[in-house]
Amino acid sequence: MNGDSRKHLLIRAYKARASVYNFIGEKAKACLDIEKGIDLANETDDKKVLADLLMNFTDFYLSMAKFEDMLKLSKKALGIYKKLSDRNGISEALHQIANVYYSLGKFNFALNYYNKSLEIAEEVKNCLRASAALNNIGNVYYSLGKYSKALYYYKKSLRLKEKLKDKGTMAKTLHNIGAIYARIGEYKKSLSYLINSFKIKEEIGDIWGKATSLLSIGEVYNVLSIYNTSLEYFKEALTIYEKIGDKWSSACCLKAIADIYIETDDFKKGLDCLRKSEKIANKLRTKELLCDIFMTFVQYYFKKAEINNARTYIKLAMDLAQEMRSESRKGIVLFLKARLEKSEEDYKKSIEILEKLNENYQLAVTYYYYSKFLISQRNFKSAIEPLKKSKKIFTRIGNKHYLEKIEKLWSELKWKL
Repeated sequence: MNGDSRKHLLIRAYKARASVYNFIGEKAKACLDIEKGIDLANETDDKKVLADLLMNFTDFYLSMAKFEDMLKLSKKALGIYKKLSDRNGISEALHQIANVYYSLGKFNFALNYYNKSLEIAEEVKNCLRASAALNNIGNVYYSLGKYSKALYYYKKSLRLKEKLKDKGTMAKTLHNIGAIYARIGEYKKSLSYLINSFKIKEEIGDIWGKATSLLSIGEVYNVLSIYNTSLEYFKEALTIYEKIGDKWSSACCLKAIADIYIETDDFKKGLDCLRKSEKIANKLRTKELLCDIFMTFVQYYFKKAEINNARTYIKLAMDLAQEMRSESRKGIVLFLKARLEKSEEDYKKSIEILEKLNENYQLAVTYYYYSKFLISQRNFKSAIEPLKKSKKIFTRIGNKHYLEKIEKLWSELKWKL
């Protein structure tokens, strides 16, 4: 066996072992093997091998939220693939660059690169790459609050994955469809998709994927105000994420746990989780997550009657929502501002946005508090309609906690009419 042949064999061995390490959550060991493989590849004239290794390394950087390193390697690989006229490689590199921009909340850049990747994948009939691009275009529209578009791309992606019989990617898209249905208040459908996704991930031994399903199932139970069950799912997901070193997802879990503690008035635990989440998100510079964390700070300070602190975080959250052009988050921030400032104008603006987006759960919550506000202003007749709308949505959702609150408010309102 000559020198280059031996090197190529070692490179393949390092790649294979790194993939196993990555799959079981041993990120540091995976990175060491990939670094060894890249060192060997740099000693050969085989640029294709080098580019492929660079792309493998970007996957590990993504899971560790090292976005700048990931972008640098992806662009280097893209340059090599272009020189080689490797259309499949170009599509993959464009897709990974889009992943970086998506993770950083730069959605327009992400959409541009995903579409370029999709165009080439369809041209070379790479169904696997095309299905991934379709799925991630759906992710962008989901983050922008354009749920009907997101659902369209997710379902288109799922059809390709079913043809390919690719269980791993099928599970991811089933999960994404479940997340959409949760967002628009179709919780039975949501749980069905999420549980199907979880079962596939369990079957194939996808540890990270299982944690993602646990987090999303917990979010559904949270919306249904079944807090103890929700907390169990969140804590189980957090344990996995921390074990495998996924910082971004750990921060998401901590934020979700903080939401429950604050909602149930366990302020000390809530603030502790929220600060841990904010610390991680600031290091990662993820605008989407930071915006959500800021909104939870608003709720914390509102419940603690620390109005100036709440106002500070409302401004921070609104600035990020507008920078990302996220109408969904803008609608929620306006709702929080309306409650804080007792502003009918902001209630109306929030409702207008949430109605357009079909954000059923948040819309129902906003209707409820708008009705409470109108009652406090002695505008009793005007309070009837939003309360009815809130009850209709929560009845369909099956949120007993809010339905009980609505009945109490309705009893109060009837005495004043």
